[in-house]
Amino acid sequence: MKDKTLVIWMENGTTCFFERVKILKESANSITFEYFGVSTQTKREATFCKHKIAGYAIEI
Repeated sequence: MKDKTLVIWMENGTTCFFERVKILKESANSITFEYFGVSTQTKREATFCKHKIAGYAIEI
């Protein structure tokens, strides 16, 4: 997967933006991905529980 932008909408109405996303893995209960933290200038891995998010979109 080439670097993409990911947007996650939380149940409470907040929106999370992730840049340079790679290796998006989806399971029955979660999504996990690698991304580049712009403010910290570091590569990170994140996991979100699906039951806590309203939805998400990844650049195609």
